[in-house]
Amino acid sequence: MYPDLFYLLRETTGLAWPFLHHITTLGLSIALAFVLGMYYLRKDLLQKEKLGYYSSRKGTLINPGKPAAVLPSKTLGTIALLNTICGIVVGKIFYLFENSNELHNIHSIFSFAGINYFGALTGMLVSSTVYYYRNNINPLSVFDSAASGFILSYCIGRLGCHVSGDGDWGIENTMAKPFAWLPDWFWAYDYPHNIIREGVIMNHCDWGNYCYKLAAPVFPTSLYEAIVCFLLFILLWRIRKKTRPTGFVMSIYLILAGLERFLIEEIRINPLIKGLNITQAQLVSIILMIAGAALMAGRWYRSKNGGAEPV
Repeated sequence: MYPDLFYLLRETTGLAWPFLHHITTLGLSIALAFVLGMYYLRKDLLQKEKLGYYSSRKGTLINPGKPAAVLPSKTLGTIALLNTICGIVVGKIFYLFENSNELHNIHSIFSFAGINYFGALTGMLVSSTVYYYRNNINPLSVFDSAASGFILSYCIGRLGCHVSGDGDWGIENTMAKPFAWLPDWFWAYDYPHNIIREGVIMNHCDWGNYCYKLAAPVFPTSLYEAIVCFLLFILLWRIRKKTRPTGFVMSIYLILAGLERFLIEEIRINPLIKGLNITQAQLVSIILMIAGAALMAGRWYRSKNGGAEPV
């Protein structure tokens, strides 16, 4: 694992530039996730705006009688700021509910590490909905454009979790590999030099405070999620141009993202909710899948019965 770019560059090229200690791999992944997510959102919005989606087209406007107060592609700076603030705050709240034992740790409360993705997503959806409603834009139309970026951002974030070893790993895995050709690190990994300093001290280590590895190997679930979510990104990006009711692409995202997280939780280390025998993430995943299915059914029904025009 590489806690920051100093160790990554030193191990791969032999260069040792001390200032790179200030650029953490987790922080860099979050920044890249944000930039690429916004890039694909803007690209899709610009394509829709050229087709006149936000001037008078039903399904993309709250009041079809007048155009949007501002084109969505021109709002990305404002919406990025709102989403960043709301996403971090709500994501941290979700994380602390899930890990209540860290409520006494001031460093954990105010750290950018440990932000629940579904919590961050909830905060961003709420802030975006309020903002776009006020500008006569149907939020579902923008969410359709954002779905691909959402899942790609999650993919990059999970890669950051894996490379830095931030604790988002799975349960212990001491089972034999199912296939001989499968790399050990892909099946069971002990996360050497992880940033949360979990496990046992490594011998002959000169990585400062990052000289720990897990006592027993675990499933590298963050890596699995990154791979699956990249495939989902390709799927959502390819279908986004198809003519469907507004909100349909977002509904697919909610269903698939919820399903992916629900299944991966079976081999993750998150605590179970008492009485339900599922994790908080699985509960949220169920809600997302139900919401996605309801949205899909509702939009199709409305489009088939004289409602919103397909976009």
